[in-house]
Amino acid sequence: MAETQGGKQTWPMGAVDTGVLRAAGWRPMPLREFVIKIHQRCNLACDYCYVYTMADRSWRNRPAVMPAEVWAATARRIAEHVQTHRLSQVAVVFHGGEPMLAGTPMLVAVADAVRGALPPEVECRIGIQTNGVLLTEDRLGTLLAHDIRIAVSVDGQGADHDAHRRYRDGRGSWTAVRRALDLLRTDRFHPIFAGLLCTIDPAVDPVACYQALLEHEPPAVDVLLPHANWATGIEQGVFGWWLARMFDVYFDQPVRHAGIRLFDEIVNLHLGGASRSEHVGLSPAAVAVVESDGAIEQTDALRSTFPGAAATGLSVLTDPFDAALEHPGVVARQLGVAALCDTCRSCELREVCGGGHYAHRYRPETGFLNPSVYCEETAFGALALTLPERPEHLAATMVHEFQHSKLSAFLDLLPLYDPQAKGKYFAPWRPDPRPIGSLLQGAYAFSAVGDLWHHLRDHAGDSVDATRHFAELREQVRQVIDTLVGSPHLNEDGRQFVAQLREAHAAQMTVRLPKTVVSSSHAALSETFAAWRARNSR
Repeated sequence: MAETQGGKQTWPMGAVDTGVLRAAGWRPMPLREFVIKIHQRCNLACDYCYVYTMADRSWRNRPAVMPAEVWAATARRIAEHVQTHRLSQVAVVFHGGEPMLAGTPMLVAVADAVRGALPPEVECRIGIQTNGVLLTEDRLGTLLAHDIRIAVSVDGQGADHDAHRRYRDGRGSWTAVRRALDLLRTDRFHPIFAGLLCTIDPAVDPVACYQALLEHEPPAVDVLLPHANWATGIEQGVFGWWLARMFDVYFDQPVRHAGIRLFDEIVNLHLGGASRSEHVGLSPAAVAVVESDGAIEQTDALRSTFPGAAATGLSVLTDPFDAALEHPGVVARQLGVAALCDTCRSCELREVCGGGHYAHRYRPETGFLNPSVYCEETAFGALALTLPERPEHLAATMVHEFQHSKLSAFLDLLPLYDPQAKGKYFAPWRPDPRPIGSLLQGAYAFSAVGDLWHHLRDHAGDSVDATRHFAELREQVRQVIDTLVGSPHLNEDGRQFVAQLREAHAAQMTVRLPKTVVSSSHAALSETFAAWRARNSR
């Protein structure tokens, strides 16, 4: 049973009663896609990977390679599920880690086992999601011979790809991936080329990214928001703009050689269709994951939320897939509107948005009964949060988020910086280097929050705490504004904007504070910068 670190059950655990639902006429949708974690390890060290860098690290305790008894049991369980529900087709995806580490003989053996267990009239589409670095002509020939389709993870242009998708020694993987993509675009291998998967980096030019992806002649493209939630937070004011810019270019193409699934699904939903993606819409999720030890789990993306979030307590060695259909987490993702929070239920976009990706809704206090953390990127003025214990912290959060919304709306009307700028900077609020847009958002939002804490020094129950917040924020914002003033990436409007922001912030710097508080704020900023430099100079 999934719990928070404090032991408190999070929604939907303890809240979704399948007995009550069945009595009311609800029935689960059978599973139609099975993700098999055939190899648990990876030969890359991508900095945004939810398996190895986020909350759940259960991969450490699982077999590196799926044992034969497990994949044989998986094949039998899939066939059992297909026969129970009289399904005419299913999809199987080899995943990891990096599934190519298992070797093509094992991939072929598992594919043959699954197909061999199914009735001959059932269509079984088998694919592999790979980083591409181990794809050679010989291996592609084997996969082609056994009709195993290939989707490759690639992040746009070579330099942008190598910024995130690196080997453990820091070398970029682009050269090896490019070789594989060149093979996949040939007449021989293009029939098994399933498409490309690209994780959004808001610092990258979306148009250049889109054009770079098309150069590989993929039949389809997936663009994914980085996995995040209310506990991790996101960079505000950039993802909505990024997606809108790519959509404009995509939609204006006279001939679309490769569909972008996210955009196609949104258009389809607006036209009254159903979604085939877990990222948008309210269609029931029908995917199960089988780990290398045989554990039956929910969507892998839940690993980005908290340890054990994807677990069901079931295994192909002992349980049928039908048992997973009774798990509250699986049920919640098949309930449609009934599984949305009040904010999403009352939203006019709920049929299209669907509350956003399930993993992106997570908040430690309320589980998955929240809007997506990305909601504000497309819904100006909306704010969803769990009430903090102290009213002044609620006020600070509201001011902070509304400032982001205001600046995001302003930027839609008047760009302030070069969106193709590659420079990244120190931001006191984040451990990683941030692009110019993030710096601008941070300075604008936290300057207003600093004004709030200054006001609360005379009204808050804890004036010492308010004074400390004010002192630290004004010093942080001063540092960032100085950086912005010296940045070559602002345009003329941006320079005027920053000049006015600096003038407004100057009033905070004239406020007299106790020397000990000022000294502590300077020391805290210096310590933060030293830690940031040590972390990012490796």
